[in-house]
Amino acid sequence: MTSQEKDRTKERRAQTPENFPCHKERNQSMMCLHDNNYDYSKCQMAFDNFKFCKQFWELVSKKRKAANIVPNLPEAEEREIIMDHFKKTGTLPPQSS
Repeated sequence: MTSQEKDRTKERRAQTPENFPCHKERNQSMMCLHDNNYDYSKCQMAFDNFKFCKQFWELVSKKRKAANIVPNLPEAEEREIIMDHFKKTGTLPPQSS
């Protein structure tokens, strides 16, 4: 693998909002730690939110994979629709699972 190929692979794996749905929650957790002098006890809510986010999108991805829906992780626009539906009903929309 050439250096350029390695760079492209790293770029694809980068945790950006486009390919990591919990980017905002991760940043909030890190900012909480920074703002509270790395006192983990003051950031439990941010950690719990990040953990829920990761578990939620892992579940969505697994269900989409089982249903042969590609891509397994929805695009950013579709993620908003899925999350809004989940917040209103507590369930995943039929087309996402």
